[in-house]
Amino acid sequence: MGIQYRFLFDECLCTALPDLAHGLGFEATSIRNLGRLSDPDNAIAAFAVANDWVVVTNNRTDYVRLYAKIDIHPGLVILLPNAGQSIQLELFRILAEAIDGLGDLTNSLVEVDEAGCITVTIWPPERRNDDI
Repeated sequence: MGIQYRFLFDECLCTALPDLAHGLGFEATSIRNLGRLSDPDNAIAAFAVANDWVVVTNNRTDYVRLYAKIDIHPGLVILLPNAGQSIQLELFRILAEAIDGLGDLTNSLVEVDEAGCITVTIWPPERRNDDI
């Protein structure tokens, strides 16, 4: 394994994901395990960035919007679609198998769809001078 990622699983995902990630050699925890279930998404994003956690969620709409405002972050992973535990576990396994080939996830939006296709996008997108 190349870069050592730390994964923070959002509360909307199954509780078995941190254990799976540990079993695959990653440091991992969840919002639930940290006692942060009442924290709003923007507080979770700020915590993750400050502590070098890659957030894993299926809440694409809110987190893509939040991370568009963050200049430097350790990465954001979206598991699509909103599915049950077995699909979430399989999608994370697919990501884990491919992660060394993805390179550094800093400022990346990584999406793993139901077919297991992984898309990596620079996020936030580069801003034009007139956007500043």
